Amino acid sequence: MGNPAQASRLLRRIATARHRRGGDIPGHQKLADAAGEGADVALSLNVVAWNSAIAGSGVVGGVLLDTWGVASFAWAMLVLIGVALAIVWAARAHGFRPGRRAGVETATQ
Repeated sequence: MGNPAQASRLLRRIATARHRRGGDIPGHQKLADAAGEGADVALSLNVVAWNSAIAGSGVVGGVLLDTWGVASFAWAMLVLIGVALAIVWAARAHGFRPGRRAGVETATQ
């Protein structure tokens, strides 16, 4: 795989493979489980948050690039990773409960 075009195609296929398989279905299931009766609202807010994050990242990225240049992206990512780890750590008891999902039956063979 010495050809850069082949490597690029392979990386593109790997990056889009999850999307083609149905996106983040396990994440939506976990969110619905954690929300209980408010699952419809929680999933809607999840979509709004995702779309807002995509739009906001474009604006923030443009400002960072225009103001401090490309070197600022590494520091911004470090901050974002720290924030993400803090959120996951704080939500670990509520969002990812061990065991089977409520209301899901398994097939007996």
